[in-house]
Amino acid sequence: MEGKKQKQNKSSGKFFLTGFSLIEILVSASIFLIIIVAIIGTYISAIKTQRYSLAYQQLLDQADYTINYMSKLIRMAQKDITGDCIALNRNFKVVNIPFPTLTFENYKGECVSFYTKDIGGGITKIAQEISQEEMFLTSDKFKVTNLKFILVGDEPGKQPKITILLEMEARNMSPAPKIKIQTTVSQRNLNIDF
Repeated sequence: MEGKKQKQNKSSGKFFLTGFSLIEILVSASIFLIIIVAIIGTYISAIKTQRYSLAYQQLLDQADYTINYMSKLIRMAQKDITGDCIALNRNFKVVNIPFPTLTFENYKGECVSFYTKDIGGGITKIAQEISQEEMFLTSDKFKVTNLKFILVGDEPGKQPKITILLEMEARNMSPAPKIKIQTTVSQRNLNIDF
């Protein structure tokens, strides 16, 4: 029989059945509940850690793509010899007001700009504009918290260099993964006047 104990009476030698006491049932149920709560807590913690790791990896991939895309175009930039894009015989133009913007002429002779744009709902994205057409480089899942361009050496006889500082964070997550990336890109062509 389940849940019953068999005991033997010493004087008569006969067996009789007894049940579990209420205290024994409560103690065993409490131990079982503590074990179940610990297992569920570990499982929930593992899910949160996995979710954070996945969001961080997606953020890293997005930032890497954006930096590499901008770097490729910056390396291929050419001097504006007509003055139609930025200024006569200049390679780059960096403006920080109202928002950080880098403008240059690409290898096709098109005027290119990189900048941040607040599109509402707490979403700030990096945009690229080529010949009046705007395209976003970052996803709605992430918010650009800082974008900065620093220009060095855009004068005759020097090689122009652009330092890009990018800070992004995941949206709709607490705690939100954050990333800071900084890189310096030099233009392939020397700034030499013949």
